[in-house]
Amino acid sequence: EQINYDNCPSDWYSQFGIISEIMKKENITSSDIIDRNICILSNRIHIIDFGLSNQFSESVNTSIKKLYNILRKYGEKKKYISY
Repeated sequence: EQINYDNCPSDWYSQFGIISEIMKKENITSSDIIDRNICILSNRIHIIDFGLSNQFSESVNTSIKKLYNILRKYGEKKKYISY
């Protein structure tokens, strides 16, 4: 299901940290980090649709910043849980 205010995991910030580290380590980027490409399954964040991901995509840091801003928008009213 596409991320929304009701299904955003309360530990979104911790999950974001793990996802961003993987993106940096593997040099994963996408020019299509948008709301509809962030899905929640079993309370876990999943990024889908890397069709616009290639060597000409935006920087990894730009993709990570976009991801953070989307997750924060949906999760900012939830209590942060860190493990």
